[in-house]
Amino acid sequence: MQPVPSMLSNQRQLDTGLVRTLAALNYSMGTVSVATIIFMVHAGIYSADERRKTWIRWAVYADFMAFFIVYLGDMVQDSYPGDCRFMLKFAASMTVLRALRDAFKLGYVVHLGMNIHQSKRTWPPVWMLGITLVWYIVRMSVGLHFDSPTNCAAPESLKYIRLAWYGFRGLVELLIATLAALRLIKSHIPHQTSPLTKSLTNILAICLVSGGIDIWMIVNGDPSDGSLVISIERIVGVLTLQILVLNSDRDDMVLNGKRRSSDSGYSEFDMDDR
Repeated sequence: MQPVPSMLSNQRQLDTGLVRTLAALNYSMGTVSVATIIFMVHAGIYSADERRKTWIRWAVYADFMAFFIVYLGDMVQDSYPGDCRFMLKFAASMTVLRALRDAFKLGYVVHLGMNIHQSKRTWPPVWMLGITLVWYIVRMSVGLHFDSPTNCAAPESLKYIRLAWYGFRGLVELLIATLAALRLIKSHIPHQTSPLTKSLTNILAICLVSGGIDIWMIVNGDPSDGSLVISIERIVGVLTLQILVLNSDRDDMVLNGKRRSSDSGYSEFDMDDR
């Protein structure tokens, strides 16, 4: 007689299937970056420069290039079998691009926070960008080793560096979410469909979800690549990046502009291109 599978074994099978599905979805998120860039070109919002409001576009371009490196590395990984240093070079290139992506994304999020708080300070986004780049430099110097062709594993100390980063990034995102919530409460906006309400609600949701996942990562104790929480964190990271860039013009307008007319809906705004 066949043994009856226990509920625990069924749960493990479900977890394994979910992990595999999310890992495959995470791997395919590069197509989302490509689709976003195509839309940006079609909508005429592809230009990027030193202005804070265009930093999110730089992040999208860096994200696309990082996925390109990942796919390229997987295609040529059999060229040097037995030498992990070959693939580690692709990993280093991808990490540099993801450093730029996260630096510009988090700098832009802090820029939104300054606009929500109606602050004229320009240094917090720059500091956030710099802190992110410094953390990635420390991570790469600790975690990437090209000494041995058979042992490229990261040291145990890298775990604590990552956990500290998740905590810092989560606090920043939850702080921006709090600013958005307070602005919503303070504004007493009569129309739920107003542009300001949409922008604040959008930023609030993105920062709450991202910050919550960072706290979840800490609770899980620095989960490994391919785990459920890592796949969810990376999928959400890519999706929130695309949402931010597609709404960047509206967010900059309603958070940073002044109405010139009393008409309802969108009207003329004075733009601030800080």
